[in-house]
This record gives sequence, structure tokens and C-alpha cells, in this order.
Amino acid sequence: RTAGTVNLAGTMDNSAGYTLNDTRGTLNLSGGTVNGGTITAAPATTSQLVASAGTSTLNGVALDANLTLNNNTTVSVTGGLNLAAGRTISLNTAGSTTTLRFDGTQSLTGAGTVVFGGTSSPNVVRPGAAGQTLTIGSGITIESGTGTGTVGLTGATVQNQGLIRADTSGQTI
Repeated sequence: RTAGTVNLAGTMDNSAGYTLNDTRGTLNLSGGTVNGGTITAAPATTSQLVASAGTSTLNGVALDANLTLNNNTTVSVTGGLNLAAGRTISLNTAGSTTTLRFDGTQSLTGAGTVVFGGTSSPNVVRPGAAGQTLTIGSGITIESGTGTGTVGLTGATVQNQGLIRADTSGQTI
């Protein structure tokens, strides 16, 4: 098989890592779980890492690839998330909540960017529940793109060591 899409609805042991490339094709998180390791995008690949349905989980994963969350999708993070320099997580709501949720006391580290995109709101980056803490590392930027969004949750704590900015005219965070 060349290219195409792999729909992950179960659990993937990623301890050895996974490279997105034009032979493997796109990895679609479709309610599945990725445990450990690094997901990397090969240079010049057209393959993508996408979350497109329901709630998927990244457990102790490092991303050296861009991740797109489509409308009405949640990605739950456990075990922390490291986003490599130059990499982007795009939340692309079209009117239904699109969420990057950190369950338990978690950290978003690295040197990448989270962008609120899509055509509407709400895009959300938040701890999983009241009483939990999300630490945003010093190299992380969360910014408005074509959409707006919210960082945080009532009753939870966000420790921001990075940069949160609404840098697109007419957009808010």
C-alpha cells in the first residue's frame, strides 16, 4: 500500500516511534490511543497526523509532526506532551467544541505552537477537570489564527510559562 489513511480506533504501542511518510500515509486518530514514543513527520511528506472523530488519547507522546484536530474532536493528553520546535497543533472548530485536554496534572512542553483555527469557536486548551493543573512550558506559544479559543477551565489551574497571544485582528483568547 502506498499513501492512503490509517484509522486508529484501538491502541498503538508507539514505544519504538512512528514516522509519517508518503508510504504509510496519514494517521487518523479516530478514537484511538497512542502510547509512548515520538510521532515524526518525514521531510517533505504529504502525510498528516489528524484527529477527526470522538476522543483520542496521546499517552506520554512526543510530537515532531503537526497535529490537526478537526471540528468536534477531543485529544486527551496523559503523561505529558512534548511539541517539537517548528511543529503546530491546530484546533479547527466549525462550531462544535474542539478540545486539547490534559487529564491529571500535566505539562505541554517543547518549542511548538498551538493555533486556534477553523471558522468559528469554541477551540479549547484546558486541564481535564477542576483541581487539576496544566503547565504550559516556556517554549510553547498558544495563539489565535482564523479562530478564537479558551485556555483553562473554571476550578483548574493553568501555569503559563510560555506565550499566549491573540495576534489575529478580531480574534480573542
